[in-house]
Amino acid sequence: MKKISLYTFLILFIVSFFEISARYYIKITNSKNTGMNLKGKTYGILRSDNVLGHVHTGNAYNRSRVSNNMGFLNINNVVLPEKRNAEDVVFIAYGGSTTFCYNLEQNEAWPIILQKKLCGSKKNNQLCKFSVFNGGHIMWSIGHVYEKLKRDLPVIKPNYLIIYSGINDYANYENLKLLDKIDVDKSIKNKEYGLIKKYNWWFVRLNLVSAKLINYKLIKPLVKFIKGLTEKPNNKKIQNEKYYDLAKDNFPIVFENYLGVLEKLINLADKHNTKVIFLVQSQGTDTKKNIFLTSFSQKAKKKADELGAIIIDTREIVDEYKGDKQKLFSKTGVHYSVEGSNLVGKFLLTKLKEKKILDMK
Repeated sequence: MKKISLYTFLILFIVSFFEISARYYIKITNSKNTGMNLKGKTYGILRSDNVLGHVHTGNAYNRSRVSNNMGFLNINNVVLPEKRNAEDVVFIAYGGSTTFCYNLEQNEAWPIILQKKLCGSKKNNQLCKFSVFNGGHIMWSIGHVYEKLKRDLPVIKPNYLIIYSGINDYANYENLKLLDKIDVDKSIKNKEYGLIKKYNWWFVRLNLVSAKLINYKLIKPLVKFIKGLTEKPNNKKIQNEKYYDLAKDNFPIVFENYLGVLEKLINLADKHNTKVIFLVQSQGTDTKKNIFLTSFSQKAKKKADELGAIIIDTREIVDEYKGDKQKLFSKTGVHYSVEGSNLVGKFLLTKLKEKKILDMK
């Protein structure tokens, strides 16, 4: 019995020592790489949420990101309406991983690029009247965005919302149907729009460095290896092509849900005197998958315009680009590269000026 107690103590000690050391190392490395002061920040940006599955918590850090006082991926904090200056203009960008920009450094994400361009030479955010907060979350659909807005809008009262969402809506539909065994079709037909899959992964619930290492360095590579043993060369590509051929049959009902949530979202923003900027999504590689995933926002352009949103179509960037358009994206074909992200920030600034939204004085 004493030996068992001793072994248990030793295991707990080793795990605790590793966890504390790893968090300290990550904090020091992140601060060095980003130049950010992480004093007062705690480890673990992703936290479990009963409604959304996961959400970014405030004043936190992980290996590559830092969150501000309200969980947005920014250095500058959110200033609440009662403390803001009359001339301050607040934008919040919402969406999935194409807004989060997981493949880029935090300061390379297009919402941050837009803020930099809005502020120009005023490198100190406190001297700049513009703020663009990055509210992108991995795997979030437009339904997730709507649920988060119900929390954020009454408190933050931003001037503008930037919505760049759509590529995760089919996955949300399929996961609810196949994994959660929910009759999503029935709900949508009954106009119950906005059901969301709660991506509350085990390693998020634990919020341990060791858990994330096990997931990303052991479990995922192992699953990939096993799949590689059973799949023939080019079989994955063929399966993907067939999958998205079949997915087209479900497009109408998923798109109906997308439009239904979009309408609720814009109506909610109107109630809080917030204007919606609807960004049409684009792709760099015209695979069946990418064409399908970006088609939700592309085909919603007309409806968003009818609902009173400000429309900005990022496909213009791709169409006007003189080089190989794939250079504007990562290997996924939908997530922007560093060059693409910079062009998006520049493009948005130009469009906001053209539409007379900005007073740059």
